[in-house]
Formats: sequence, structure tokens, C-alpha cells
Amino acid sequence: MRISFCVITRNEEKNVPELLANLAPVADEILIVDSGSTDKTVELARNGKARVLEHPWTDYTTQKNYALQEALHSWVFVLDADERLSPTLSQEIEGIKRAFPQEGGPERVDGFRINRLAHYWGRPIRHSGWYPDRKVRLFRKGTGTFTGKHVHEGFSFRGKLSETLRGDLLHYPYQDLAAHLAKINLYSGLGALRLRDEGKTFSLRRLLLHPPTRFLRHYLWKRGFLDGFRGLLIAALSSYYVFIREVRLWELENGEDSSR
Repeated sequence: MRISFCVITRNEEKNVPELLANLAPVADEILIVDSGSTDKTVELARNGKARVLEHPWTDYTTQKNYALQEALHSWVFVLDADERLSPTLSQEIEGIKRAFPQEGGPERVDGFRINRLAHYWGRPIRHSGWYPDRKVRLFRKGTGTFTGKHVHEGFSFRGKLSETLRGDLLHYPYQDLAAHLAKINLYSGLGALRLRDEGKTFSLRRLLLHPPTRFLRHYLWKRGFLDGFRGLLIAALSSYYVFIREVRLWELENGEDSSR
């Protein structure tokens, strides 16, 4: 079983060296698809023995599907530059590869679910609706494609799934509050575009009701209070995201560009 690890990047020089070191023990190929980085991302990736392809940015879905198309091996593992394999997950993948040394891997399985564990300000978040956040990330090439146009792309899988692998895919999405707010600014604009494409229009009812509902969902129903102050921040900023997304949908309807 040979695996291509596929990552899309743009200005990820802070993540690339650690990412490559993390993947090296289990990767048969590390494929970086870059979309015009202006920092040292491409240089660091090539120096780290990754195969680098440059592809103009369209959207997340197009970039990831291009990576799947260009992967050299019959199995692919898709991850972001701010994600890492936990030691247990790395060992689990190594065990599967030893059990199925042939290129095609196991014949009766086409994909594996993996738990994703996000870290927020240096600590793992095991509640707040963030865990286990199961994803199909390791799958046979040709059985899965990414869908959607803007943000938080969907995934369409056509095959037989095995049980969830042991270990976690570690996610480090926000280094500080400024980074979290910057992501909210980006994703709220893309989210507004998605709502518009789905035929939805601005709703004062959603603007007033959805933010507090989102806060309660993360903090109480998903037990975010067990994550301490970080759980409170996650709930509050998730509520803020929903509010801003609706405002930006209003902007779109009134002639403003919500993607800025």
C-alpha cells in the first residue's frame, strides 16, 4: 500500500518544515499544490523532498481535486498545512502498510475515517462540537472527490469504509485571537457567497436568532464549558461568525463585494 499525502498551500512557510517532518516516516509521496505563495513555501517544500506543483487559485474544491488527480499512488491522504499526524495515527498507518505491502492496499476497503483533534491556544479541544470531527482523509484514489464552491468544501465518497483508525489528526487552526478573527473575516464572506448561491436571501430573523442559538449549541449542548475559557471563546466567536455572515449576505444584496 503506497500513499500520496496531498496538501494545498499558499504562504505556509511557518507550517511546511514541521509538516514534512511529520509525514516523512509514512509518506511514499508528499504532493504540495501551491497557488502563488510569495514567501518561502515552495522553496522549503522542494528542499524537503516534496513534489511541488503550482496551480492557479480558483477555490478550495478545485485545488484539492487537482491534487487528487496528480497524486502518483493508488491511495491518497488529504490534509491541510496546519494538520499533523499524531504518533498513534502514524503508527496505525504504518501497520496498515506493513499488512498490505502491495501497491493497491486492502482489497475490501476503500477508505478510512479519522478523528480530528483541534488545538486552540495550545490546548486540545475535546468538546464544544469540535471533537471527534470524523473525516474520511485516507482513501483509494478515484473513490472520493471534493464538492462545493467556496468554503468548508464537501466530500463525496463512493466506496466501502473501514472502521475509524486509532489516533487523531491534530489540527492547529488558530495561533492567536487575531488569526481566528482573520479566518472569520475570510470565511464569513465565502459563507455569504455560498448562501446566495443556494438561493437564500438576507433574513432579519436569522440575524437575530441564529447567533445566540449557535452560542448555546457550542457552550451548553456541546459542553463547551468543559473546555474552560477556550470553550467560551469558541462559542462566542462562532456566534459572531454567524452574525457577520448574515450581514455580509445583506452586503451582497446591496451591491457590496462580500469576498473582500
